[in-house]
Amino acid sequence: MTDRWQDLTEAEWQTEVETLLRIYGWEWLHVRKSLGKRGGATAWQTTTNISGWPDLFCWNREQDRRMAIELKA
Repeated sequence: MTDRWQDLTEAEWQTEVETLLRIYGWEWLHVRKSLGKRGGATAWQTTTNISGWPDLFCWNREQDRRMAIELKA
């Protein structure tokens, strides 16, 4: 038997996390990557002016709580 979680891609892992956030009443912002220029070459980059921005910024209005999540495959 294989471990279901072992072979998840980062995108699949993010979908799982977003499902849990939805179930528990959280909202979130995901800043998507886009093509841009880095050092004169085309490269994927997050479209924010904040270096190191997390994959998900989440908040729960009822609990007045916030959290940042960085996902890794």
